[in-house]
Amino acid sequence: MYYNIVVDLSWVLCYISAEFACTQKGNRVDFSGMKSIEDATELLRSAENNVTTPTAETNPFGYLKMMNPNFSTAIDIIISFWEQFSSTPIRRKYNFCKHKGKPAYSEIEKLRGGRLMGFYVEKRNTGEKSQIASDIRDVQLQFSLKEGIEELYKFDDDFLFPYIRDLLNELERVIQPSPMV
Repeated sequence: MYYNIVVDLSWVLCYISAEFACTQKGNRVDFSGMKSIEDATELLRSAENNVTTPTAETNPFGYLKMMNPNFSTAIDIIISFWEQFSSTPIRRKYNFCKHKGKPAYSEIEKLRGGRLMGFYVEKRNTGEKSQIASDIRDVQLQFSLKEGIEELYKFDDDFLFPYIRDLLNELERVIQPSPMV
């Protein structure tokens, strides 16, 4: 869950960086004019509402690239990452949890043991029996917790960390933040 949240927040970071660079009609904003916590929070919540799939037609990245071409590389980093990441098992598991609930871990299910009873229906023509779903565990997404953790370690080392590092380096290059930051 947390890895996927980091991905979504990386998009927000890019939006905020681009909006920061675009405000004041192309002139850099002086840090001496920093926003109050309330104003900064309101701006951040507004930027978070723009979080959509980077390749979606309604995504503001195309507009931001046009308004400030300095962000083209950062936006391209995000889009490239998304195109590789969006169909991975990690993203599918995250979306399952986000929209449908918790998964069942095979290691825990083995400890639970079998079911007390089940419901079966016999097909008239063939005599074949089918078990009817009668417990949430019958339809829950199930995978190995141990393998899932190993998959996350590999994802973090090989994919997520390099993406975040490259994106932050590029945004820092474009924004040139104050040494105070």
